[in-house]
Amino acid sequence: MSIQILEEKDCGRAVLICTPGPDFAFGPVFRSADEAAAFLEWLPLDPRDCSEDTLARKLDQFRERPTRPCPGCGDEIDADAERCEMCDRIGAENDT
Repeated sequence: MSIQILEEKDCGRAVLICTPGPDFAFGPVFRSADEAAAFLEWLPLDPRDCSEDTLARKLDQFRERPTRPCPGCGDEIDADAERCEMCDRIGAENDT
């Protein structure tokens, strides 16, 4: 089973779904699919094992964390990161 992001195209909001599995979403409603993806990368836990309250608290922590633009592409990254994951991959490919 994997976690997928389901995005509502008209308003851009997104939710998490577990596939394959029952047809229902879990966790908070995200502002965008990008926010949901970044939250999943940041979260040190499997969100399927968390209560709704825990996920809501973790989303608040995620939204309040210090961030800055990635020097490579300008995407928002954690303040203590050197560059985003995509720029890390590109940099690693170019370093070889």
